[in-house]
Amino acid sequence: MTIPSFGNKQPYEEYYVSFNFSRDLAFNEEISSASVSVEDANGADATDEIVEDILLVGDCRVFVFIKGGTEQTYKMTCKIICSNTEKYEKEAYLPVSNI
Repeated sequence: MTIPSFGNKQPYEEYYVSFNFSRDLAFNEEISSASVSVEDANGADATDEIVEDILLVGDCRVFVFIKGGTEQTYKMTCKIICSNTEKYEKEAYLPVSNI
């Protein structure tokens, strides 16, 4: 499993994670829904604390915009359901640090 790329805009304020499912999806397969869950460094659910918005882009990419969070590494899990009911899941790790 490939860990998606991520980048930070401003420490402690705004981050984003990009999940790219292009290698998993069949030709012309489209994402019909996506959900993202977030765990903090202790494994506790932090979804409500830091996930701000989920944006589906085209037929293979999910962007998650995040606000807040304390200095630690968050584990993010993105689950998608395609228009043909196929399901896929990817994980990413977002380190939040004082830069």
